[in-house]
Amino acid sequence: MRRILVKGAGVAGLTVAHELAAPGASVTVAEIRSQIGGNAFLARRRDARAWCEREGAEEAVVTFGNVAADWWERALPALVTRAGTLVVAHQRDAFELARFAARTRNYECVDEKVVAALEPDLAGRFHQSLFFCSEAHLDPRRALEALAGNCVRWASFSFSRRARLAFPALIR
Repeated sequence: MRRILVKGAGVAGLTVAHELAAPGASVTVAEIRSQIGGNAFLARRRDARAWCEREGAEEAVVTFGNVAADWWERALPALVTRAGTLVVAHQRDAFELARFAARTRNYECVDEKVVAALEPDLAGRFHQSLFFCSEAHLDPRRALEALAGNCVRWASFSFSRRARLAFPALIR
């Protein structure tokens, strides 16, 4: 059996541990901080909105974003939703909505009736919007905790002394 040391219990470290430990490698995750997360910024909800990100990013962001959303869905199926993303703009900002549409793809132009059906609180406020129906959504804090929970089944964790006191369930 291969023994592998993964430095860091952030998104990348836990992902690597998850992928290597599941097929049977002996994985130890070493984290210098007192908790999982590493340098991940988890203060607010983030989404895997690859199609919308194309507005200001290179094509690789869309490609890898969609690959990542599919990976998260396989790894943690209960945490990924594909409810889509609704992009709205007031009539006075119709030019900005058109500019956004020209820089993205995989959306539907929807009218105010569809907006009202998707988001009842927005009924009657937006005449035209864009709906990216295949966009994936993922709460990063819950995803990181669930990924660590999966890793506990296959990998061992080594935190700083303070971490061992704070997270005894993660340390074998």
